[in-house]
Amino acid sequence: MLMERSHSGAMASLAYSSNVKMRLSSTVMVGFGLGLALLDFSSPVDAAPGDGGRGAPATSVSPALLKRPTAAPARQPLETLVVTTDGPSVQRIMPPKRVALADVSCKASALKLDWPLDGAAGTTWTTQNYTDLDPSSGKKDWKGGVGDSAITYDGHRGYDIVVGSFREMDGNKVLARAAAPGKVIAIEESKFDRNLSCASNEWNYVSVQHANGFVSLYGHLKTNSVKLVVGATVKAGDPLGTVGSSGCSTHPHLHFEIHDCENQWFDAAKEPGMWKVPPAQHEVSGVMDIMFRTGGITSAVEIANAVGNQTHYPAGKLGIGLSAGLKAGDELTFLVLNGVIPEVWSWKPTGRYGLHLPSWNLTLKPGATEVIVWLNGEAKIQRSFTVE
Repeated sequence: MLMERSHSGAMASLAYSSNVKMRLSSTVMVGFGLGLALLDFSSPVDAAPGDGGRGAPATSVSPALLKRPTAAPARQPLETLVVTTDGPSVQRIMPPKRVALADVSCKASALKLDWPLDGAAGTTWTTQNYTDLDPSSGKKDWKGGVGDSAITYDGHRGYDIVVGSFREMDGNKVLARAAAPGKVIAIEESKFDRNLSCASNEWNYVSVQHANGFVSLYGHLKTNSVKLVVGATVKAGDPLGTVGSSGCSTHPHLHFEIHDCENQWFDAAKEPGMWKVPPAQHEVSGVMDIMFRTGGITSAVEIANAVGNQTHYPAGKLGIGLSAGLKAGDELTFLVLNGVIPEVWSWKPTGRYGLHLPSWNLTLKPGATEVIVWLNGEAKIQRSFTVE
């Protein structure tokens, strides 16, 4: 299910006269409005690894030298808040029969969990949904958030952790990892992995049984990415498979779920100390990916299916899209230098923490072009390319 909020807004241009430093091939002085700005980038600023160095590389940027525009008019994007929906997993698949283990305690306190993904919160992945603890038609997460403030959706059983786009899946960049030691008891990896809807309940997954008898489930994996066999023993942190979008899924993500000895889903956050690091510490705002599209961006699907960023684009309309973990109170600021007068704007998301896929369409003319993105005043991304 995809929940969309679409907005339209006028493009804003202004003379940006702060003392910003930028370097293209050498230090240059650019005049616009009544001001002059030295533009100089000297160390890397690129928290979003999504394009993986393909296409336009990040020019070196120094946060200490790079000043965010102080007067950036608001501009609303074609903005989509994606609520990753994959259905109550107990209806999709039950964990298989457990293997016989000696001294199974079935005590939740005996299981300690690492985070089940590679990378860092906000830059590699974003926690999109927790388990819904409201047995009725309402929503409640483990922190007590209810209704629209709850980081979950009605009936969700487990954790949804999203990545930036299919570029991460295609490049095998983000791996699901065993959250605790155990034995692999089930694998499925033959199902289609590029879904953007709940058209199918057939997904790829790995199930691991732990010493206390609980089972962890890792779902929506990439096709044929599992390198283990049933019966294999894993340690905490061992790779299981690549994050994908198989089964009932609206965006590439990992569905992580715990079942107790009675095959009932169990929210690890309810058991103090089960998570070695409390999940709330992973609610970090950040930009995971930036992508550009010739002819503009018309929907969030084009951001999820991002093409590789290039070093050259034709003059005319160019779409700029982001994949970001954001919440109300955050602010993104943009500067696009394409000619003498930069394009500068800002945007503040609304709502609870989660995945946002905003985009803006610009009309660019031939010449060297720089795109810089700040989040809450901190430079996060810079990309350089040529418009021909």
